[in-house]
Amino acid sequence: MAHQFLSNGWLDEVKKMSEPLDTLSALVLNLKVIDGPEGDVELHLADLNFDTGFVDEAETTIVLTYDTAKRLMTEEEGDMQQMLMQSVMSGDVEVQGDLASLLNMAGPLGDSGISTEDQQQLLGIMRKRMSAFTL
Repeated sequence: MAHQFLSNGWLDEVKKMSEPLDTLSALVLNLKVIDGPEGDVELHLADLNFDTGFVDEAETTIVLTYDTAKRLMTEEEGDMQQMLMQSVMSGDVEVQGDLASLLNMAGPLGDSGISTEDQQQLLGIMRKRMSAFTL
């Protein structure tokens, strides 16, 4: 349903657009990147930000190789979900702990009304920006 620009109904719809990001920002994951040039690195993702070290609040830890992490985070092309699934099946990615919380990441974006193509474009933009400062 369409709403008059800046009306209460319109503002409610704008607020709904941010709900998937609010849900994703609540996600806390530990990441262990192994076999890197400087050894293994422990990171965490919380509030949509990466930082060093593990956090106790994370119910899930993802263990992945350096090459896989770099490919998933900096390649502009390709379907992220497909790339991740292939990496899990090949053994380059291991999920420890609560797999459901990781799978729930797809739900908020899927329910947002943002098309799969637009989601892939957003991920592509993020990967392109990361690749710009990555060796």
